[in-house]
This record gives sequence, C-alpha cells and structure tokens, in this order.
Amino acid sequence: IDPMPMDEKQPDTATTSSTIKTLLAKAAAPVEEATETAEVPAPLEEVAIPRNENIKELEDHWAGNLAGGPTKEESQRIIANLQATDGYSQYLDAVRKKVRQEQGESFTAWRSMSQEQYEAWENGDDLGYFGVTTNERLALNWRNMVANRGRDMVVVSFEISPDLVEMLGNEQESELVIDGNVVSFHRLSAPIYQPTTQA
Repeated sequence: IDPMPMDEKQPDTATTSSTIKTLLAKAAAPVEEATETAEVPAPLEEVAIPRNENIKELEDHWAGNLAGGPTKEESQRIIANLQATDGYSQYLDAVRKKVRQEQGESFTAWRSMSQEQYEAWENGDDLGYFGVTTNERLALNWRNMVANRGRDMVVVSFEISPDLVEMLGNEQESELVIDGNVVSFHRLSAPIYQPTTQA
C-alpha cells in the first residue's frame, strides 16, 4: 500500500470534534417559531352629524312615519327649508358619509306605502320626498300600525346610493329621506301586497 503523500494534511481531530459538538447543540436547541403579527384595522371613526337648532327642528318635524310620513307638499317644504338653513352643506356631507360608511356605495332601501302612492309611482307622478328604511322587517311590519288599519299597503325595495340621501329621518327606524322622483318605477322589486288589516 502506497504511503499517504507527505503534502496531504491529516484532519485536525480537535477542530472536527468541536464542529460536531456545535452542530449537535444547534440541532438540540428549541426551534423558534416565526410569528406573524396580524394587522388589526383601525376602527372606523364615528361620523358626527352637525345639527343646529333649525336642522334638529326640521328632522323632528319630519315625523319619521315610513308608512305615510309628511304629505308631498309638507315634505317639499321641509326639504326646501332644510336646504336654506345655514350649515346644510356640512350636514348633508356628514349624512352621506355616515350612510356610505354604514351601508356601502350601494344598498337596498325598503318603502312601505299605500296602494294609491304605488300607482302614482307607476304612472310617473310627482312623488316628492319620502322616507325609506334599510330594515326590511320594519317595512313589512308597518301595516300593523294603527294609522294603517283599513289601508291596503304595498312594500317594495330598490337599490340606491348614499348620494341620493337628502336627510336623516327617524334613526331608530333606520329611516333615510330621499327624493322619490329620482328612483324610476322600473327599478322597484316585485311589490309585496299587504291586504287591509282590520282594527
């Protein structure tokens, strides 16, 4: 057997042993699991609606009755007075921002009305301003109000955007006031007829 060439170095046993111990120590060490911190979205800042005394009075005067509400003439007068009130522009911007934050860019509105108003809508008559709700159950239950006893009611739904909202109605009833003339009759859902409820 040929002897190992003189210029080939023998392995350093001390160094090799140290390297092995280091590798073994690393292998035995607990593995640190990578943790990812999920980004928690900041809560949306609640939109404050600027209301002066005139605006508060007009909102209160609206009455918020989704089954009927103010007459066409009364609704037009309320909105005209609102639009002429100082601070109306800031109020309207805040109202639409609040609706957009809560409902998105497009949402379903519900309207409970008399058979006569439904037919007027179908005929293209001037409807004036009226209240709608984002609460389907509430709209369907309006026929049970005493004021609606003995009336044939119709419930419809349609898609609107926050830019169509002119005023807040009764907030407990999720009521929004819109100009009924900007919503085409052909955009309405199939009507839900509610026959006369006896007193």
